[in-house]
Amino acid sequence: MLTTEREYYAEEALFHGFVPRVMGTRFDLLIAGIDSPRADALWERTAALLEHLNRVFDRFDPASEVARVNASAARTPVAVGPELGEALQLCRAYCERTEGLFDITLRDFARVRLDTAAGETLVRFEGEDLSLDFGGFAKGYALKKLDALLREAGIGSAFVDFGNSSILGIGRHPYGPCWRVSLPDPATGAALAEFDLEDRALSVSGNTTAHTEHIVDPRSGLRNASRMMAAVTAADPLDAEVVSTAWMIADEEQKRRIARNFEGLDACTYTLHHGQEQ
Repeated sequence: MLTTEREYYAEEALFHGFVPRVMGTRFDLLIAGIDSPRADALWERTAALLEHLNRVFDRFDPASEVARVNASAARTPVAVGPELGEALQLCRAYCERTEGLFDITLRDFARVRLDTAAGETLVRFEGEDLSLDFGGFAKGYALKKLDALLREAGIGSAFVDFGNSSILGIGRHPYGPCWRVSLPDPATGAALAEFDLEDRALSVSGNTTAHTEHIVDPRSGLRNASRMMAAVTAADPLDAEVVSTAWMIADEEQKRRIARNFEGLDACTYTLHHGQEQ
């Protein structure tokens, strides 16, 4: 059961809910122009969705669906639920659209066999060395699900944030033309850039002082140790999440080709302490 907190500011008709730890980070939700009972009901649905997705994608939880696949799929086909089945199909498509730079196996997604002929998805690994890691996918997938949930509920102004790295701005800030987000240098705190989000998502990937060399090039298996960050904005939160990872290891020609596979994408890399690179 997730630990959750909520606050409601009646004068501003503003709701704030947060989860201290989910999908490896803190989660925050701000909803503007909403009454308290409606906000509470939406928060319950949000928390339930987050808990469900965490049970699916958390590879460190032995009871999660991904952990079950990682433990057995090299020996026998494993049946997975519709959520994970959909995610695997999306990951296969994103692997192709990024020329293999986004790969949840960090080795070769082509060695993951997906059989959907019987009306369910069966997953099988070709080799004991394969496993699934949705670290560069799950938060963007959750943002996309939450975007749909909030919009279906008639929400026109909201800010959704996973750990200041996977962010969605719905509509406008109640006191401004957009949701403005600053990207700080993790070492100095100085602003590298600012992003104005209105019905748009931002995803940030990179090496920080606390997390170094955690992005792996699936083609070579080498860890990226560059002192840089990639920031991507897009209308689709999942597009932004996936491309921000690929941007950390793509060369200039690959970036140009990959960008043509996505609509409305803005992507930049930043050399830490030195500002925008390109």
